[in-house]
Amino acid sequence: MSIIKIGLIAVVGVILCAIVKSHTPAYSTLIGAGIVIVILMGIVPDVKQLISVIDSIQLTDEFSTKGIGVMLKVFSILLVGSVCSDICRDNGEGAVAGVVEISAKLTAIACALPVLTAVVSLATSFLRGP
Repeated sequence: MSIIKIGLIAVVGVILCAIVKSHTPAYSTLIGAGIVIVILMGIVPDVKQLISVIDSIQLTDEFSTKGIGVMLKVFSILLVGSVCSDICRDNGEGAVAGVVEISAKLTAIACALPVLTAVVSLATSFLRGP
């Protein structure tokens, strides 16, 4: 699904939610959830294509397998943290949203530490020479 279609679905959905919210807030929440599901279902083919490209890259080198795996974990952690913090913020819980964002960032850094240490050790071995 192209970003233009996603944007149009999102804008029309948000306008519809705003109209419905003044009459029945519960239906507005259901419409918002439906919009999210429609958009997620629309990007499934793109995600499948991304996974197949990543699988083809992983077959070439052991280091890239580990590196790509860590990158995907970090991206997933940050994505979940962002969605959760947005939900908290939308419900008026800004402090909880901030804590979720900080926690996601710290978890992502902790997940990426093995790659960082491998890069630092590789760089120091190059600097020391043979």
